Amino acid sequence: MNAYPFEKNKWLLGGLCVLTLICLFTSQKVGFDTNMMNLNYEPKHLKESEAKLMKLFNNKEKTVLFVSVGKDMNTATKNYASTNQQLSRLQKEGKIQAFASAEQFMIPQAEQKRRLQKWNLYWTAGKKAFLREHVQAEAERYHFRAGSFDDFYHLLDHPFHEYNYQTQEDKASHKLLDEWQSSADSTFMLITQVRIKETAKESVYSGFENNNGVVIFDKAYFANKWVSAIHDNFYFILYLSSFLIFFALLISYGRIELTLISFLPMLISWIIILGLMGILGIEFNIINIILSTFIFGIGDDFSIFIMDGLQNQYRTGRKVLNSHKTAIFFSAFTTVIGMGTLVFARHPALQSISLISILGMITVVLVAYTIQPIIYKFFISTPASKGLPPYTLLGLLRTITLFALFLSGCIFLRLLILIMHLVPIRKAQKKQFICQLIRIACRVILYAATSVRKEKINLSNETFKKPAILVANHQSFIDILVLLSLSSKIVMVTNHWVWHSPFFGKIIRYVDFYYIGHGYEQYVEHMREKVREGYSIAIFPEGTRSNSGKISRFHKGAFYLAEKLQMDIIPVILYGNDKIIAKAQPFNIRKGIILIKILPRISYNDPTFGTSHQEHAKRVAVYMREEYARVCHEKNTPDNPAFYEALVQNYIYKGPVEEWYMRIKVKMEKNYSLFNSLIPMKGQITDIGCGFGPLCYMLSLISEEREILGIDYDEDKIAVAQQGWLRNEHIRFEHADALNCTLPESDVFILNDMLHYISYEHQRSLLKRCAALLRPKGIMIIRDANTSNSSKHQLTRITEVLSTRIIKFNQTTAQLSFTSEAQMRNIAKECGMEIEAIQNDKYTSNTIYIFRKPE
Repeated sequence: MNAYPFEKNKWLLGGLCVLTLICLFTSQKVGFDTNMMNLNYEPKHLKESEAKLMKLFNNKEKTVLFVSVGKDMNTATKNYASTNQQLSRLQKEGKIQAFASAEQFMIPQAEQKRRLQKWNLYWTAGKKAFLREHVQAEAERYHFRAGSFDDFYHLLDHPFHEYNYQTQEDKASHKLLDEWQSSADSTFMLITQVRIKETAKESVYSGFENNNGVVIFDKAYFANKWVSAIHDNFYFILYLSSFLIFFALLISYGRIELTLISFLPMLISWIIILGLMGILGIEFNIINIILSTFIFGIGDDFSIFIMDGLQNQYRTGRKVLNSHKTAIFFSAFTTVIGMGTLVFARHPALQSISLISILGMITVVLVAYTIQPIIYKFFISTPASKGLPPYTLLGLLRTITLFALFLSGCIFLRLLILIMHLVPIRKAQKKQFICQLIRIACRVILYAATSVRKEKINLSNETFKKPAILVANHQSFIDILVLLSLSSKIVMVTNHWVWHSPFFGKIIRYVDFYYIGHGYEQYVEHMREKVREGYSIAIFPEGTRSNSGKISRFHKGAFYLAEKLQMDIIPVILYGNDKIIAKAQPFNIRKGIILIKILPRISYNDPTFGTSHQEHAKRVAVYMREEYARVCHEKNTPDNPAFYEALVQNYIYKGPVEEWYMRIKVKMEKNYSLFNSLIPMKGQITDIGCGFGPLCYMLSLISEEREILGIDYDEDKIAVAQQGWLRNEHIRFEHADALNCTLPESDVFILNDMLHYISYEHQRSLLKRCAALLRPKGIMIIRDANTSNSSKHQLTRITEVLSTRIIKFNQTTAQLSFTSEAQMRNIAKECGMEIEAIQNDKYTSNTIYIFRKPE
């Protein structure tokens, strides 16, 4: 089952796409259940009984405890008084129904002092005497027993003091206040009972938020508030964890593209899970929200497993994806079985956990099996399998920018053409104005391509003032832009797709471009009129873009027109455009050189090129191929940015170590310019100790006539080299030990930084064997450390120890064995060969030895 290509199932892919779009909207409906009581499971009969009881009481009101606290009783009573005053105000405002407290009995000491002072000031000796006389008289009048009011007189004369709630031993007061006060850990608490509606809690509680002297005891409310806080923080934590995961993936993969491909399935899975929860009416709660995070984490693991399988196959060709899918399947299966059984539970919270587990696992597995492989194959492995560079984010952004600029220009010109229909001037002038704008637009687009180096060679200082037939080799879509940027007095003969293009088809038809499908014969007179107006005619005689960049057979139409219209022919050589935008990959703009070489005019009746348009076609094609070969010889060098970018892109997506090693190494080698200058453009080249094969690939890029074999004993490096998208029939790699394997007869042997991994005797034996297999005039290029240069050799030794012993980037089973220049000269003498020594750089003792075999 895991071997089944899920990514090729169109119904499954279509279903996932539709489901994702639906879930984008339904995911907004997922709520969060903040009522902790809903997590409790109650049988049906208990719920019915509870509902009956709630009808007997006003279930809209709840009794809540407001507890005034203090480090001592005096502070507590002060806070108590303040709390009750605020509650009294809230009761008048209708925000609370009622409240009860022991405020009348819990009087702060300051208030007690104030009241005692008023008491003592009021009861003077005269007032007390007057009161006694008056009470006594009235008592005798109503026949009260003598001494009935003695206790009252005693209280009247009693010296009252402040009441200390902490030290008083009055049992009566303790019994009275016991229900209203408490203390623990040096904290004194005074209680107020408040009746309040659920709807008013938020407003009332907010008034006490900044009051440190009051604690509100409402477990249900604050538990729900705590859960709500978790809900609010959940998305923050989710975003933060997503960022950390993204950052970790970026460091691991070393490429933003691989990070996005790995992260996108996680995002899609999350959207689908949320959407399904919205469809099924499942709400988040304190339990299943944690489980959702757990599933998100498992989705991360699945994406990483799939990416690892895809990366292994792309990097080394090892097909381990199916085994990774098996691991994913059993991981998901055990999770679904373990958590899925909870679907039979009667508890609703457990059922929600089960549903989320089942839906989540199925979603993350399907998305990992389909979305990730199809994206990876579309942007990376499929182009590479066709001999094309994989897409990069920078390349896509570069392409989108330039195509957006191009389309914006097309839209502007189409709108301008509509407006110009209303302008009362001659149509020829309107067309000339549009042609001028086309030229400006083409130049702007080419100028905006900052990653491309533009060069122009005009051997005869051609100005195009005299009309002519321009014939150019056709490599890429941008050939059109290059030709139209030369002059505003150029019209073109186009093919079907250009003529019927929805973007610029109407524009080119408006300015009198011509469609080759209708035949040249019926256009001759129309073209003659355009020539009278001063226009030149540009034609691609190959008829279509070349896949290889080479100039194909010329059709005769352009030369037929030159003969009929009696016009000169201007050959135009275009170089490098196919490396910028390849025909097989039109939406991937790369770095490189755009060179246009304008050759001198050729008269339509020049006998040098024949006496008929058929002979003109053949001989001009030969002439242009020769000129193109000269341009290629001049520009096909390691300094061409197209070759450097191609070589680096051959190793991207194979791991950050390999990629950056190649970037640094190729730069340090100066793009292998020295090796390229020493090695002939044609012949058998054998690179012993080729490693990942960058030198082999660069030599092959410069010339396809080089047959190259790379050999290395590091199996992993050879596997990486073999999986390069640049590999073609002229280059191959072998995993072998050069001391034992069969070496081919070669024009060039390269032993680059590898001899010191074997003993001197083995070095001598290997070099003598290579010398015997060299063809006449063949050369051996050897680069290795020179122990004679003692001042620089120490640095070389340190770097090699780091490489082989510590980092272990290079493999070796023997001790490092460095040689001297004298030893190399002795070996060359034994082989009967001339030797030349070149210092490789100014920092290390590395030296390049060139062994030349005589005829």
